[in-house]
Amino acid sequence: MKEKIIAFFRSLNLQKLPIVLKIYLLIALLAPVLANEKPLIVNYNGETFFPAFSTDAYFEIKDLDGNVVKERTEMINWKNLQVDFLLPAPISWSAGHSDLENGNYTSPFSKQYFVDALGKRKELPFFYRHFLGTTRSGEDVLAGLIHGTRISVWIGFASMFIAGIFGVFIGGIAGFLGDYKLKISRLTLIYILLMLIPAWYYSFTLQSESISEYFSKSIVLGVIRLLVSAAIFTLILLWPLLTKLKPKTKNYFTKKISVPIDFIVMRFIEIFLALPRMVLILTIAAITKPSVSTLVLIIGLTSWTDIARMTRAELLKLREVDFINAEKSIGLGIKAILFKHILPNITPVIITVLIFGVASAIMLETGLSFLGIGLPAGTVTWGTLMFAAKENFMAWWLVLFPGMAISVLLISLNKYGKRLS
Repeated sequence: MKEKIIAFFRSLNLQKLPIVLKIYLLIALLAPVLANEKPLIVNYNGETFFPAFSTDAYFEIKDLDGNVVKERTEMINWKNLQVDFLLPAPISWSAGHSDLENGNYTSPFSKQYFVDALGKRKELPFFYRHFLGTTRSGEDVLAGLIHGTRISVWIGFASMFIAGIFGVFIGGIAGFLGDYKLKISRLTLIYILLMLIPAWYYSFTLQSESISEYFSKSIVLGVIRLLVSAAIFTLILLWPLLTKLKPKTKNYFTKKISVPIDFIVMRFIEIFLALPRMVLILTIAAITKPSVSTLVLIIGLTSWTDIARMTRAELLKLREVDFINAEKSIGLGIKAILFKHILPNITPVIITVLIFGVASAIMLETGLSFLGIGLPAGTVTWGTLMFAAKENFMAWWLVLFPGMAISVLLISLNKYGKRLS
């Protein structure tokens, strides 16, 4: 197992990972530390606190009369708080936090102000400036870009992980079994055909209310509940194959025939591709609760077809090469051939397709965020920042900087994918 994990990471060829892509991954990982209105370290009344890393919603401070009161952490004006020592985050603003003194589309080059503890309006110190400007409500664009990087990178890689599981599994079945390797008796085939409607009725029709209830709570729970119903459906249909019942006498019904698995899977993929992807995504998003996990599942469950077709094509090619035939001739089992020879050879190709898929998923997430679909209201992403520019075409920074962030990331992913191919 250890050797397989090492081989997998070697196939990723991390030495060829572009430096720009490494920076994006680092920003995504450290987003709460890089952009946060809460300071990293505070020494207050002789005690040291770490507000940026704390989950405590309240912080004890002294009011103007010297009384100790509990104040919500996100409501404290840390810039005016009298402390012994304060280490702010590199960007002293959180994504989505409104700075009303610098609202109404403040340009990166405009003068920026703040109100001190005495109520005087002063120019904002350089360290606390909005370096890339603000939105209409005073949200910091740079903080939004940093936290948007985390959301985009997470959605891109997580959704393609889900798509990869489905794509490799479905494409692997089609490519490995083909149209002639799976043989079942005519009696088993008749049983499967007769049980299609009852299996569907007991697995999905009777469970429709329960499935809908789970989807209303969370798309993750809904998908898990749907997979349980799918497992019951499969169990009912494939019961004769799982039990391996053998008839005592041979006749017309016990004669085995080939099942065209490859043909069935490819027709299913073609039907899926015939559905307009954006319409399908919009439909799913409209009936599910908006969240990041919802968007990950929606993109993942609609992005597996290219991976499935590539996996199928590679398996069909490798299945007939000389070294595989040689392994078969010396009696090596199907399982050993599959895991020791076929999968290691197709892994680099699958990883390349997944990397290109991550770029497509990030672009799709940005487009959906721009339309206000899939994510909860108030979530700051690259798409929502660009959407804010629709209200004021003069706010060029709301289009330029998110657009540059998207372009550079997609170019880096595509360059990395080409290096792996």
